[in-house]
Amino acid sequence: MSFEKVLRVAVLQAKHIVEVNESTDGKILPLRGIEVRLLNLLSQCMHFKYDLVIPQDREFGRTLDDGQWTGMIGLVVREEADFAMNMIALTGVRREVLNFSYPYNVDGTTFFMEAPALLPKGLAYFYPFGFILWVSVLFSMFLAPFVFKYVFRNAYSLSKLFFEVTGSFLGLPFNAVVQDFGSRILLLSWLVYVKILALCYCAVLLSFVTIPLKTEPIQNINQLANVIKEGKCNGLIFRGTSDHNAFYSAASGPLKVIADHVKENNKLVPHGLTITEYIPDSKTALIGSKSLVQFNYLSENYKQYAISKDFFYTTLIAIPVSDNFCCLQKMDTCIHRMYAGGLYEKFMEDEIYILTMKSMEKQDLSEDDLVLRIADIYGAFLILAVGCAISCFAFVFEVLYKKKK
Repeated sequence: MSFEKVLRVAVLQAKHIVEVNESTDGKILPLRGIEVRLLNLLSQCMHFKYDLVIPQDREFGRTLDDGQWTGMIGLVVREEADFAMNMIALTGVRREVLNFSYPYNVDGTTFFMEAPALLPKGLAYFYPFGFILWVSVLFSMFLAPFVFKYVFRNAYSLSKLFFEVTGSFLGLPFNAVVQDFGSRILLLSWLVYVKILALCYCAVLLSFVTIPLKTEPIQNINQLANVIKEGKCNGLIFRGTSDHNAFYSAASGPLKVIADHVKENNKLVPHGLTITEYIPDSKTALIGSKSLVQFNYLSENYKQYAISKDFFYTTLIAIPVSDNFCCLQKMDTCIHRMYAGGLYEKFMEDEIYILTMKSMEKQDLSEDDLVLRIADIYGAFLILAVGCAISCFAFVFEVLYKKKK
């Protein structure tokens, strides 16, 4: 093969990775993207021109029951394309039927879900302490009046001691006359205890009121596999990708659990949909290449979705070439130079910068976002309403009790 000829390059449309224009006459013109910039550098380094081809099935490439390959990999195997580019994973199965270039990136397969929902700020008054600590505080508040009544030798009623104990949590003085030294030590210990609790509570409360609080997300692969097994979540896998083959060939572990779910519920999905179609609710997890999904589907909406930091596995990214491709060594040399010079990393950083700028343009930083509203502190009004209701009930009870007497 001579580079005076035009090479055929198999690609798939993917935002920020390979963006092309498909004309009515069937001509496919490259526009922009990380892999397009890499392809242009290769064409300059190796001195060739190229035509782009897109597989009809719009798949990356998987094996069929008869041993045939689909997608871009299939085009290269059948030599309908000289090589393919679209952040293609170098896997053992693909390596058996094709040659690959020098790897120029590492990517991982993870899962994507909706960002955790916000917790109501109005209940932030209960967030600083955990459940066990709240139970301990309430228990000590209930027990303390009985202890003080015994220590003070029944000098005060339980109702007075209860209000004194409750008031001490709010910073009010403990109005009680203590004569002996032992009682003073007990009272001092109690005041130190409530003071430390109050300081800790106040130190944490403001951050809970002002900073958005979110529910606990699914963080790792084992958690995802468990909720999918329990039927609490759906898992989706892209059809025709290396993940498709990897999950379906898994013999055990989380991959096997998720693969069984995908098979039973027909959860293989094609490329080309919108992210809201893939992840319509908080009970759906999309499994795929981190870079591919992040650039192609999340785009400027990435803050609305959560990307797990845990990976099912990592793969090398390389260029699959046909068996009769003459100049793989020359391609490896060019790719090695680009990789060593940090050019591909620069291409990715440029796209990340574009995504960040688009996301900032969509942010609406109005004055309402900088002030506290009633919805943020309705818990205080709720506590006041409950207190008023209890006091009214007590007042009515006292009136009726006196009339009955």
